[in-house]
Amino acid sequence: RDTDDVGDPMLSSRIEGTYFDVFFYGCTDGKDCDSIEFSAEFEMPRPVQPAVVNDWNREGRYGRAYVDEKGNPNIEFDVNLDFDGVGGKNFDDTIDVWRAVLTDFRKHIDW
Repeated sequence: RDTDDVGDPMLSSRIEGTYFDVFFYGCTDGKDCDSIEFSAEFEMPRPVQPAVVNDWNREGRYGRAYVDEKGNPNIEFDVNLDFDGVGGKNFDDTIDVWRAVLTDFRKHIDW
């Protein structure tokens, strides 16, 4: 557990060897945040072509991807927490969806 540059909570974790961060947004004094974003960067030996990531964005339902300035693919997944948050079962399912996104994206980029 950590905080980001503006003092909002931030988590770092991993699933099946893939490291990722969870950023919190719309927070009041580090609490009552209205959304979170799961984010993973994949360091590649060679830059990934933007067309590979565009294919993901066109075909994938969950997660949006981009190629950063180093040519590494990144995947992000937003979750709305506004109003009454996310219940336990829904959050467990959200983690399962994120796990599936990471697995599918790793295969897609051949990582």
